[in-house]
Amino acid sequence: MSKAIKGSQFQMQTKVVPNHLLDKALGVKLNWFSPIEKDDFKEYQLNGLQMKTVLGLSDEAIDDLNKFWPSREPQWDGIAMSDNDTLYLIEAKSHLSEITPASEGKSEENTEKKNDSILKVAQSVYGIDMDEPTKNAWTHKYYQISNRLAFAHKMKELITPSTKFNDVVMVFINFVNDDTWKQQGLMVSDSNVWNEKYKVILKEMKLSKPLLDANNVIIINLDVELKHSNMRQDK
Repeated sequence: MSKAIKGSQFQMQTKVVPNHLLDKALGVKLNWFSPIEKDDFKEYQLNGLQMKTVLGLSDEAIDDLNKFWPSREPQWDGIAMSDNDTLYLIEAKSHLSEITPASEGKSEENTEKKNDSILKVAQSVYGIDMDEPTKNAWTHKYYQISNRLAFAHKMKELITPSTKFNDVVMVFINFVNDDTWKQQGLMVSDSNVWNEKYKVILKEMKLSKPLLDANNVIIINLDVELKHSNMRQDK
């Protein structure tokens, strides 16, 4: 991957990482593994050789990840470590339509295994009572969100004395005033638009702020027009 020219990748590469926007918003010092310029802004999967080395994951841990997610894993918009060895996994969006449902036409066997992993986390970690609409929200409608939640929890399960991280934080970044989408009419210019969208999402997924807080999940709006951005959502 090379330097992006618009959208969330552009904002991560040109604003968030070099200007420490997320660090300032969260009050932490982050050391970024991805996306960084010297690595041509590559985005990584967690089971790849690069992340295995960086995170200190054993062969057994990688095997466990591959069983948990039996085909292509997500490529993260950002991966960082804080000074206290907390792993930060980042999913970033610049406009509402980037929150997309699961793709159709994938291997039915792999899809079933992935959904099983997602639903196991939803039920055992978040205590979600699954009816059909809720199951659809987790396995299809808000699939990008649910699989990130599942992965963040799985990484916590892989923590051992030999891993280079001792905790995991999942961060969903929503960009405000990303003018690279202004011409297409997709730019979100009011953080309340993101707030209202996530109220709907969390209601349909039967999630709440206390549940997210308890599992180190942060939803934050970053205004890329502002010098200092700190608009963590309170659900």
